[in-house]
Amino acid sequence: MINADKLAESLHYDGTREYTRVDGDVAYLDGKRLGRPAEMPRPQRNVLKVIVAIAVIIGAIILFRMVISPLQASLTVGETVAANIERPASLPTVPPMGELITMDDDSIKALIEEEGYSFYDATSLTDSGNMMLLKLPDDVSVEEAGAMYLRGIGSLSAADATRLLCGSWMLSVDRINTTSMVVRYADFTTGDPQAAIQNALAHEGFDSATVTDSGVDDSQNTYTAGIIGSEEGDEVRYTWRVSALPLDEMYSIRDLPEDACYVGIRVTKA
Repeated sequence: MINADKLAESLHYDGTREYTRVDGDVAYLDGKRLGRPAEMPRPQRNVLKVIVAIAVIIGAIILFRMVISPLQASLTVGETVAANIERPASLPTVPPMGELITMDDDSIKALIEEEGYSFYDATSLTDSGNMMLLKLPDDVSVEEAGAMYLRGIGSLSAADATRLLCGSWMLSVDRINTTSMVVRYADFTTGDPQAAIQNALAHEGFDSATVTDSGVDDSQNTYTAGIIGSEEGDEVRYTWRVSALPLDEMYSIRDLPEDACYVGIRVTKA
C-alpha cells in the first residue's frame, strides 16, 4: 500500500511542483498557475524582437541578391544590347560578293580600304594561308576587336558580342582548286532566317530568276542558291548560296536577341 504522504513528498521536486490535495494514491497539482496571463516576459520579448529583426534583414538581403539584383542586371544588359544594335556603327556594310569574286586578294583589300572600312587582316591566323579579313565596327579599335576574338565570340557577354558583331563581317577566300569566297555576319534587324536571306539577296543584287534551289539543309540552315551566268547567258560562270540560322544556334550567349540571325553569303567560280 502506497503511503499518500510519501507519494506527495516524492512528487514535490525542490518546491517546483506544488500539490494542494492528496486523495488516496492521487496527488493533485496546484492549478493557480494555469490562470496566469499567457504573456511572454519582457526580456524574452526583447530577445524575440531582435531575432525577428535579424531574420527580416537576412530575408531582404537574400531577396535583393537572388531576385532584385539579377533583374536589374538583366534590364541593364538589355538596354546596352539595344543601344549597341541601334548605334550608327552597326549599319550593314556587307561587300558585293558578285564583284569581289572577280578580283584578286590585293584588289579586294584596296577596295575595302577605299570604302574607308576599318578591318583586320587575319590571313596569318589561317592554316591554309588563304586570305581572311575581319571588317570591324567603326567604333571598335583593332586592339579591342583582337582581344575579343582571342577570347572567342562564344565566351563574350551579350553586351560585348553585340558591340563586336553589329557592323562587322568576316570575309574568307579559298583559291585552292577553284575560287570560293564567303562573307559571314550577324543580322539583328530582319527577325528570322528567311527574312535575313531575302535581305541579303536584295543587298547583293542576286536575281530571283537565277534561283536553282532553296530549303533547309542537314545542318538546319535555311538557304537559297542560284547561279550567275555569262553575259551571253549560255554559260554558268559562278554559283551563289545564301544561308541563315538563328544566332543563338551559332553562339550560346545569354541575353542575345532571340530573333537575331547569322548569315553566310558564298560565291564560287564554276
